[in-house]
Amino acid sequence: MKLTDTNYYSQEANESYLSASGVKAFRDCEAAYMATIQGLCEPKEQTTAMLVGSYVDCRLLEPAKYPAFREEHRDAIHKRGGFKRADFERADQMVDAVKRQEYVMKLLEGESQAILTGDIQGVPFKSKLDVLNRDTMTLVDLKTTADVNSKTWSAKHSRKVGFIDAWDYWTQMYIYLDLCGRNDIEIKSCYIVAVDKKSPPAVRVYDMSDTVSLKDAQRRLQTTIQRFANVKDGATPSRCGDCEYCRETELIDAPMTYTANGWNW
Repeated sequence: MKLTDTNYYSQEANESYLSASGVKAFRDCEAAYMATIQGLCEPKEQTTAMLVGSYVDCRLLEPAKYPAFREEHRDAIHKRGGFKRADFERADQMVDAVKRQEYVMKLLEGESQAILTGDIQGVPFKSKLDVLNRDTMTLVDLKTTADVNSKTWSAKHSRKVGFIDAWDYWTQMYIYLDLCGRNDIEIKSCYIVAVDKKSPPAVRVYDMSDTVSLKDAQRRLQTTIQRFANVKDGATPSRCGDCEYCRETELIDAPMTYTANGWNW
């Protein structure tokens, strides 16, 4: 299947290819992810936060497509009367904050939304790179976040972490770099450009070339891919027990054991 802008997010594409977002969804709940790509349940609806991210991406990376994007999402972006909703007024401030940074805008020059595919450990992967500059051998991912300086508790890390670790963007960057290599694209520098939703918005550029973090992401990805392949081959996908899919499809066939320390399944 050849991927294009039109079919990249289609049911067929999601069933044919794993992606960075797919890896995260599979890790969150194997059963829900497999049901989604098999068409057994509806994909999660796009949240306002996700739409704001797409809005900022479109305005900064593909401004020619912005009028069509705005029209497609008119009801979500605009209130009755034509005024923009608060989230998108803030999104415009985020765009302006990035545009004020000459260094950042230079980083965002290159091919936008470049689609790459390739096999990693025998599993087909797809990716859509925000900015790929083949001349400077630079890869850039544009992110929106609530607060570039905030930290949240991570059970995986047993400590508070910033948004890059909280959302495991190291795995995403490793996948991008791996697919670039498989497509004979040399990358010397990779960055995350982040803009937050505070007032006024803060802009940051993060160098994502740390080899220790990327090696750790590679190791964890190998484990996930092997598990995904096993499930595709017939192993029973595990259930998280707490997502919408698990709550909707749960069938009780035995009581839980409850003690002073809580319950056991």
